Amino acid sequence: MKKLFFTNLFLLVFLGSMFAQSADTVYVPAENADGSTYFDSIIDKVVADTNAAGQQLHSVYKLERGKFYILNKAISLRNPVEIVADPPVANDEDKTPPKIMSNINADGGTSTGNLIITWADITLKNLWLSGIDLGGVNHGWGTLGALRVNDSLVTVRMDGIWCDYNSWSSFGSYQPHTRWFINNFHAR
Repeated sequence: MKKLFFTNLFLLVFLGSMFAQSADTVYVPAENADGSTYFDSIIDKVVADTNAAGQQLHSVYKLERGKFYILNKAISLRNPVEIVADPPVANDEDKTPPKIMSNINADGGTSTGNLIITWADITLKNLWLSGIDLGGVNHGWGTLGALRVNDSLVTVRMDGIWCDYNSWSSFGSYQPHTRWFINNFHAR
């Protein structure tokens, strides 16, 4: 009897957490319904996903593999979030990590010198942070251009991150006590 009780309890907790996690996931499109590029979709779907008090409404934001997420300004995060994608599939262009990159402005220059700026804990998983803008210019990102941590006591978790055409100091913080957990990092 005890065994049946604990089995049912385990299934209830396990299935309940599985459904709770999927309900907390927001899918972020890279394209509009007509197939055109949805500029700043990460900003519209992640940064703006807050209540009147500024609290994040969801915690997990899922990007689509093989797509380009184009930014006109930096993703500026004040709340803990996870920005994730499904793992890439080798030798399949449609299933590469989603590429986050800067747009070009009217003068032909790069729209933003930073991709992500955070003041809170962040998890990035299976993403491609590109140092080339939409015009094909390698701007080399200045210091902390791919990910800048702007507050102390922040935890950064990165897994399966691809990073190209960035400077050696493209990730970092000038704040004390930042904790970094990096796994499966691809730099080129």
